Amino acid sequence: MNKPQAEMVIGVDIGGSHISAALVDISSCTIIDGTFTRERINSKGTAEEILAGWHSGISNCLKAGNYKGELKLAIAMPGPFDYDNGISFITGLDKYEALHGINVKEYLASQLDIPTSNILFRNDAEAFLAGEIKANHYNPNVKTLGITLGTGLGSALSEKGITRDANFAITPFYGTIAEEYLSTRWFVSRFSELTGITVKDLKEILLNIQYDKEIELIFEEFKQNLSKFLGAIIEQEHFKTLIIGGNIAKTSDRFLSQVTAHLSRFDYEIKIHLANLGEASAIIGASLLFNENKTVNLI
Repeated sequence: MNKPQAEMVIGVDIGGSHISAALVDISSCTIIDGTFTRERINSKGTAEEILAGWHSGISNCLKAGNYKGELKLAIAMPGPFDYDNGISFITGLDKYEALHGINVKEYLASQLDIPTSNILFRNDAEAFLAGEIKANHYNPNVKTLGITLGTGLGSALSEKGITRDANFAITPFYGTIAEEYLSTRWFVSRFSELTGITVKDLKEILLNIQYDKEIELIFEEFKQNLSKFLGAIIEQEHFKTLIIGGNIAKTSDRFLSQVTAHLSRFDYEIKIHLANLGEASAIIGASLLFNENKTVNLI
């Protein structure tokens, strides 16, 4: 690795059950080959277990990259979270409950022996959208909606080169909020209602091929819910581009055509893209905090 130390950042993506990290060259916003690491995290564990797992994930990335320079961290983090000060306020989301009120920035700074100013946090949905736009060279001036369908429902918007969290997950929906119908936990709950079988995620649901009819019904309901949710937001906000990511998006062949047909009813054209970077989008998007003006290219 023959890059100046000042151009290197460890980009981190905190997911509902994992930590991913990679060394990012912020002069070109490229992920350095061979430095990507991923580890499972028990998000329902104690604060000590969770934080130790995060520290381990970051440390293993440093080892993979044989990095000896000044350490800077850019972390894509789910909310609610105080992104400036690094304090978690996550509660009631069935993940990372034990971190509520803990200053994650100070903990990591102490464990890694770096100043707190070398650690920046970004909302995970915001980081996802920023990374996708930069890496794919989408027009940053076009009003764009990004959603992540996974453990929860993430959303962000980008316009005139500025990307920010949108928090459309709390949109009123069927007497509750949209996230309750557009996340992994809805799939798990609905599958249990129809079959009496307890599973942990969508991947496990799809393995139960003896329940094909029930699975087909679940996806039919999901298509209708997603279409209704997106249609209302896009009609109100007049987005021109939609980017869909998250683990549920991996099953897009089961729902995207109907959602696209529903959105095509609007008087203006909206372009729909499936996210194509995987976890690299949030890693790169977070790293952009250290250099917002660079063009992104993936190695």
